Amino acid sequence: MDEIIFFLHLPRTAGTTLNAVLHENFPPEAILTVYSREDYQRCRMLDAEVLERTRLIEGHLNPESFEPPRLYGRPLRMFTLLRDPLERLVSEYVFQKSWPSNHLYAYLNENHISFQEYL
Repeated sequence: MDEIIFFLHLPRTAGTTLNAVLHENFPPEAILTVYSREDYQRCRMLDAEVLERTRLIEGHLNPESFEPPRLYGRPLRMFTLLRDPLERLVSEYVFQKSWPSNHLYAYLNENHISFQEYL
């Protein structure tokens, strides 16, 4: 079995942009996207056929093991993107305060949570 490319997407590190680039280079049926709890639950019950055609896994999840890197019993070639930690936190705070669908939007705005309080 070939290694799967695994992109561990850390929030606010240009991962959405990278996902767009990756999607241009892999057919949709070869990509396994795991971002939500529902995605994770769905992917826990994958059949062998889905795993066999998977070439890229992307999302907010950890592998089964790091030494060696494996997920769903398959060997992985893992990578992620990093960003200056303070810049990432500022970006995260601004994003969460400005996106109404975000789970912290109401809390941060209704309670006038400052960046310092957020930290």
